Amino acid sequence: MRDNKELAEAVMRRAAEIRLEKTKRRNRVYTVFAAVACIALVAGLSIGVSSILPGAYTASAPPEPYSGTLIVGSEAGGYVIVAIAAFALGICFTLLCLKLMVRK
Repeated sequence: MRDNKELAEAVMRRAAEIRLEKTKRRNRVYTVFAAVACIALVAGLSIGVSSILPGAYTASAPPEPYSGTLIVGSEAGGYVIVAIAAFALGICFTLLCLKLMVRK
């Protein structure tokens, strides 16, 4: 039979395990929410960029077929905005995950 000291240690150990499980669950929820928010924002920006920049998605061909400067053209402005926003959101998401990992 265990004495009171061993029982108290077992209770404290189990309480710490429960707290750790709750923290992990909360971190998973935050991570999923942040990922969904990032995807929704990038998708919304991708869809809405045509109203922000009216000439962003025109079907004109580049002047030279093998020029690598498609982003320089005025038609690619929307793509640049979406790419920059996606990159910034990726940085924020990574920093959020790192911050949650440090809390462990």
